[in-house]
Amino acid sequence: MSQASLFDPPTPDVGSVAAAISEASPPRPWQLVAALAFSAAFGLALGARFGALSMAVHAAAVPLGFVVLTLLAVPAFCIGMAHAGVELDVGALTRSVAQALMIAGRVLAGLAPAMLLLAVTCESAESVAVFGVLGLGLGSALGLRALFLGLESLESWTRPTARLLRVTFTLFSALLGARIWWALLPMFGGAS
Repeated sequence: MSQASLFDPPTPDVGSVAAAISEASPPRPWQLVAALAFSAAFGLALGARFGALSMAVHAAAVPLGFVVLTLLAVPAFCIGMAHAGVELDVGALTRSVAQALMIAGRVLAGLAPAMLLLAVTCESAESVAVFGVLGLGLGSALGLRALFLGLESLESWTRPTARLLRVTFTLFSALLGARIWWALLPMFGGAS
């Protein structure tokens, strides 16, 4: 091994990550429950500014938003895959969706302490809402990335129509997710 290679950053092998996800065992139900519980920690932190009841409502609404988004967006994604000519491997799709939920939950759990600090120290509720949107957006974006990486093992996933599907589905998911959390989270004007 040369000296120069010690300081070169490692390059991730997307193919091996996709193969690992596609060959992984099916997710266990407790893993999905844990992922949703992790995202509930972010909801607790998000509602900390407004008291215990708000913490409970936000803690229930954040994972519920992920569940509703998954139930509404994944069937639309499957229809889009069929129209784009991408093979539909239900096992790979199920593992990829589960992996996406788990990654999004972990990201939100990691952001929860910072969100708690911001929620109780920021002067305005609007700034807390902005940081909440940024946290939900980051968790969702990384979860969506995991979904797409999990589907890299499909041979037809590299077609131009599949790339267009990714862009379209990303925009659709972002708008749908924003609408769902806007309706569910009291901080954003939703149900209280």
